[in-house]
Amino acid sequence: MLSSFLRAIATALWTDDRKIRIRLQHWSLTALIYIGGAGVMSLLIDGRVVALWLAFVLAGIGSFHAAMRTGWSSRLADPSMSQQQIVFGTFAVMSGYAVTGEARSCVLFPLIVILAFGAFSVPWRRMAELTMFMLLALACTMLAMHILQPGRHSTVVDVSNFLICGMVLPVTSTVAVLLGRLRERLQQQRTELRVALARIQDLATRDDLTGLVNRRHAQERLDLEGQRHARGGPPFAIALIDIDHFKAVNDAHGHAGGDAVLRRFAEEASSCAREIDLVARWGGEEFLLLMPHTPEAAALAAMERLRLHVEQAHADYDGAALRVTCSAGVAEHCAGQTITQALLRADRALYRAKAEGRNRIVLAARDRAHEEGRIAAEPHSAGGAPRPGGYSPTIAYADR
Repeated sequence: MLSSFLRAIATALWTDDRKIRIRLQHWSLTALIYIGGAGVMSLLIDGRVVALWLAFVLAGIGSFHAAMRTGWSSRLADPSMSQQQIVFGTFAVMSGYAVTGEARSCVLFPLIVILAFGAFSVPWRRMAELTMFMLLALACTMLAMHILQPGRHSTVVDVSNFLICGMVLPVTSTVAVLLGRLRERLQQQRTELRVALARIQDLATRDDLTGLVNRRHAQERLDLEGQRHARGGPPFAIALIDIDHFKAVNDAHGHAGGDAVLRRFAEEASSCAREIDLVARWGGEEFLLLMPHTPEAAALAAMERLRLHVEQAHADYDGAALRVTCSAGVAEHCAGQTITQALLRADRALYRAKAEGRNRIVLAARDRAHEEGRIAAEPHSAGGAPRPGGYSPTIAYADR
């Protein structure tokens, strides 16, 4: 009950927005410093004077809280309003200095904290200007005190206070600037580290040549999809794809020509795949296509579209248009089977596609008995008519 109450108060004071919350937490520290200073002043001077001073301060810092709490300050270059708060803090300290009397030296110490808060968002040139502004405001306050109330204040005390502030405030400002730069450098290094880690992760999961994910990452996705299916998730299909006669391409055009073909195939496969699909280089000239939320009929149709794309495309290399075809085995993952078994079924279907003439898609049998006793469908083309050259690409089905 108490924790819920405290959480509600914290939310009301600081909001749930992380960035605004951090700014308001810094503001809260400043408010505590002012309130603590008022407590010290109340021990030294008339409480009514302290109450008036504290009312002035709370009204000022309350306006900063409202500006940040409502998000209004987000439109500013510095949403924390650090410079404005430093200027207001200077006026607050100077007014406190003027009314505290003989104990006024202690009122100057918050200036150090005020400058320190500016280290995280104020440029060093502006910090130098604000430091000079503080010293000028202090000198003007002291001068006004002696002009308006001659003989009442000790010149020695005020001069010594000014000299101490003249030494301490520039040093504090310099240290604050150095801390700010260190923080910026750490943030930059953290950003560079995140970019480097992302690059390393990309290198660890992607194939350099084709830009597709590699076998290790594909295996992880397959395992996740298998676990989802085991918990009652939607069906998914796997296709193993092989570029036909790839060795002949390497023999005729060298490995550079083969690389051009692999890259071109990767582009075609990626363009045909949906956003939820995963195209991976499985090894050599073999690729894998993972199709979530896809039963075998839809997987066959998708693979036929890819086969036609590959057949009609070409890779430009050394002035030649290299054309290839592909064969594929498609397997829908079956309940009770492992990913390894599904991959094995797709691999056997791929082997049949290549054995039966290549440039075709074969659907894997659901179990070994069906595979051994399958009856292949009659070859047919997508349009039902033979293709030029006496060849008709086929989708072969195993009896289930």
